[in-house]
Order: sequence, then structure tokens, then C-alpha cells
Amino acid sequence: MPKYYVSIPNLNVVLTANNTMDACVKTALKHGCVTVGLLWKVSEIGFGGHPEDEVIDDHEVVKEINRRKKKK
Repeated sequence: MPKYYVSIPNLNVVLTANNTMDACVKTALKHGCVTVGLLWKVSEIGFGGHPEDEVIDDHEVVKEINRRKKKK
């Protein structure tokens, strides 16, 4: 699994995940945090700004968490 660098205000996390959304969900569940109105930045390069970084809306992260909970 690739290593991802996930950044939201006041939290930077490095973890392995299947993809960028999986990295966001794992971060949210591990740290008990869900944001409102913020963007999550995910990189395979490191913290800081890179053109390859993916930006994910927190609404999408919440939707994916809820989808996974329903699957169980």
C-alpha cells in the first residue's frame, strides 16, 4: 500500500492506505475528527504544496465513512 500524507488544519498524518479517500477515512476514524467546510489535502510526496496533491471536500469524506458503516 502507498504512503499518504494527509493534512487538515491542526493535523498532519502519515499513513498507508489503498487510495486518497481511504487515507482520509482512516485519518478521520483514527483521530476521531470530522471537519465541516474544510478541504483535506492528500499527497504521496509529503507535506507542503505539490501540483500532484489531491484536495478532497470533507463532505465526500463523511459520505464515504457513512457508506462504509452501512456496508458492515
